[in-house]
Amino acid sequence: MLPSPFFFELPIDSNFHLLLIYQHLIKLEKVKTKLESQNGYEPTIAEWAEALGIRGPVLKSEIHRGRSSREKLITANLRVVVHIAKQLALKQTHCYRPSKEELASQVGVSTEKLDKLLYNKRTPLSMQQPIWSDQDITF
Repeated sequence: MLPSPFFFELPIDSNFHLLLIYQHLIKLEKVKTKLESQNGYEPTIAEWAEALGIRGPVLKSEIHRGRSSREKLITANLRVVVHIAKQLALKQTHCYRPSKEELASQVGVSTEKLDKLLYNKRTPLSMQQPIWSDQDITF
C-alpha cells in the first residue's frame, strides 16, 4: 500500500524538482571525485569550478542547493517511512490474538470450560433432524 499523498512534505512536482537538483549535485560530486583521483588530493573550490567551467561562487551556490534539496527529500521520505510504520503497527494490533486466559475472562468462563468449548469435537447434524424431540420442526 502506498502512503497517502498528504504525507509528503512537498507536492509531488516539488519532490521531482528537488530530485533533479540533487541529481545535479551528484554530477558535480562525480567531477570532484575524478579530480581527486587524477591529482591525488581533494580539489579546491576554484579547481573544481574550473573543471566544471563555472565560477567558484556559482559552484558553492549549486552545492548548497543540492545539499538542501537532499535534506528536504530525506525529510519527506522519513515522513513516509514513519507513516508506513504506523500503518503496519495499526494492522498488527488488529490481528492481536488474545490468550486463553484473556478470552475466558472476557467471555466469563473458566479456562477449563473454554478449552472444552473450543476443542470439543462437534458432530455435524443433519438439516432434516428435528430440533426438539417432541416436535417436527427442522432446520
